[in-house]
Amino acid sequence: MRRLLWIIPVLLLASCGSRHGGDESTSRAFPQVRVPSAVSEEDGMEYAALHYWDEFIKGSDGRRTDSLYVAGVSMADMEKAAGTFASLVRIVPPKVATDALVRLESSLDEKGDTALFKGVASIIEKYLYDPQSPVRNEDAFGAFAKAASESTLLTEPEREAYARRASLAALAPVGSVAPDFEFIDVKGRRRTLHGVRAEWTVLIFGNPDCEACRTIVGVIEEDEALSGSVKDGTISIIDIYVDEDIESWMAASGTFPKGWIVGYDPLQVIRSDSLYHLRAIPSIYLLDRDKTIILKDTPEEVLIEYLASII
Repeated sequence: MRRLLWIIPVLLLASCGSRHGGDESTSRAFPQVRVPSAVSEEDGMEYAALHYWDEFIKGSDGRRTDSLYVAGVSMADMEKAAGTFASLVRIVPPKVATDALVRLESSLDEKGDTALFKGVASIIEKYLYDPQSPVRNEDAFGAFAKAASESTLLTEPEREAYARRASLAALAPVGSVAPDFEFIDVKGRRRTLHGVRAEWTVLIFGNPDCEACRTIVGVIEEDEALSGSVKDGTISIIDIYVDEDIESWMAASGTFPKGWIVGYDPLQVIRSDSLYHLRAIPSIYLLDRDKTIILKDTPEEVLIEYLASII
């Protein structure tokens, strides 16, 4: 967490950007959020997340929006700005993160500019919802999508699409108890997620043939503190195969590290989008001793950093 706190001020400066040609009367840098001096450093992160887009939206009138610019800000600068915002959203408390996204959607609605709305919404989705984004945050995006599903700036099909994404993103949110499910382990025993007892549980929905999944195995195995915590039972790692070729999975199941709990989903409930919203593999969750979700569909580096801070 401390590393991320150091990164944010640098990102905030980077997000200011610069003009990249175009009409000087309509192009501009992304306006940096300015935290009032009376606000503490800790509260400043929350203030920055909540007010990040204020000046950008306020100064959007008459600005160029097309495939190269959004309200006068070049796509290159928009990318930097969105990356900074997504990083802020990951750091602040979940309630503040969702409030920030609802506030953003409300501000765009109030502005009443459909092109602006769609330009910002597209880049928000890219950074917060794309399964390949290293700063993705499904819960925060879900808050934006839910609000967008009622926007009068969008067509009915567009609102319905947002409603669907909001419904899926709402599955298994951070702070809730992870939905329980049954799986069969490599010895053919029927087990349940909640039946596994540990201070911390790393839940991985993956596939032995997945290169990113193998990377996660290697990272955890090479970290002495983490691998030691797996061996002494402080951390349980449960890797669940979510596809249908059980024979191939059985053949590869011996490649997992000793001490991991490895199984498959016999009912294909994970792929059904009824308990968890699985958009890509691997999808990683961190649960506490009560099976409360601490990290949801988290990038592996965020998982490792979090575990390192508590082990």
